[in-house]
Amino acid sequence: MTRYSESKNPFLLPLLMVLVVISMLATDIYLPAISSAGEDLIADHSALMLTLTSYMAGYSISLLLSGVLSDVYGRRLIILCGILIFALASLASCFITSVEQLTWCRFFQALGGGCSTLLARVIVRDLYDFKSQVRVLSYLAAGLIASPILGPIIGANLTMQYGWRSVFYALTLFSFISFGLIYMFMKESKPIELGGSDLLIGNIFKKYLKLLTYHEFLFHTLVISFA
Repeated sequence: MTRYSESKNPFLLPLLMVLVVISMLATDIYLPAISSAGEDLIADHSALMLTLTSYMAGYSISLLLSGVLSDVYGRRLIILCGILIFALASLASCFITSVEQLTWCRFFQALGGGCSTLLARVIVRDLYDFKSQVRVLSYLAAGLIASPILGPIIGANLTMQYGWRSVFYALTLFSFISFGLIYMFMKESKPIELGGSDLLIGNIFKKYLKLLTYHEFLFHTLVISFA
């Protein structure tokens, strides 16, 4: 049995799917617009590729920090803050005038959006038993598959019809709607017994270093990293 009754919140699974998709969609929908953005901003290829690199950097930092912060302040608050940062960065991207500004906006997009990808899975762990986790995570995986299929199609059509900035208008609208739905329909899932005394930087680094002693963790991390 699940530790959480989905009938009590029929919006939970769709919201979790939104959380895992939003950060991927920001790249998938952006890819077809890169060439148009480069022409408009008079940027060379290497500068445009840096907008992708900065997104990966922000995403990596977000994954490192959001789990720890959610243990202290709660899943819901960190998700809401992350999506708000994502939405504001997306909105700022609509009005940038240089590729350097776009690079920074993309960094903050990922910094905010990355936490939702991680914390969606943490919420599944909080609320479901092991058997049910497999089922729910399979649904979330379907969303991850849909994003690289539909994202470029949507991005290409928006770019051709309305210009490359329309991609970021669409992301802004999507993220603000997501913020509103999560604010209204998603409750806190952090276990009450989970304390928040381990926010000290020293304790955080000790836990990360301890992870490096687990061979199974290292194996899977290296496989994903090289892939």
